[in-house]
Amino acid sequence: MQRVAVYGILLRDAHAIARLDGYRLAFGGAFAGGHVFATVVEAPGEHVMVGVVETTAEGVHRYDSIEGHRADDPGHGFYRREFVQLDMDGETIEAWVYVMNRPVVQAPTHNLLLTMLREYVRLGLPMGQLVKAAGEAMREEAPMTR
Repeated sequence: MQRVAVYGILLRDAHAIARLDGYRLAFGGAFAGGHVFATVVEAPGEHVMVGVVETTAEGVHRYDSIEGHRADDPGHGFYRREFVQLDMDGETIEAWVYVMNRPVVQAPTHNLLLTMLREYVRLGLPMGQLVKAAGEAMREEAPMTR
């Protein structure tokens, strides 16, 4: 059995939650003007609550395909897959997490936010991290003029 930490649309597959230290939730695309997706970015001293999916090696390869991970060249796929430790109810577990390569910060769409919001409610994830990430993306994408 293998585990995958999920935080965006793939929360639909999760049946448990855990804490991922050293990362935070963010939104971005691989290029300006492209589709917007959730990602996690390294953030020392911060953490993000994620969904946890238990799957097989074949299931991980399916997620690789969904996330655009290229095992032969992980730095050039849409997302790269990293092996991390999660805190699940005080127990340390290991899981794969997908991190966007070279994200361009972009504000999330209403559809993306609504989809994630439904899963946040279902899983009991903290709404604050979703609101914070969306707000940061909106401010960074379109800075206010003074």
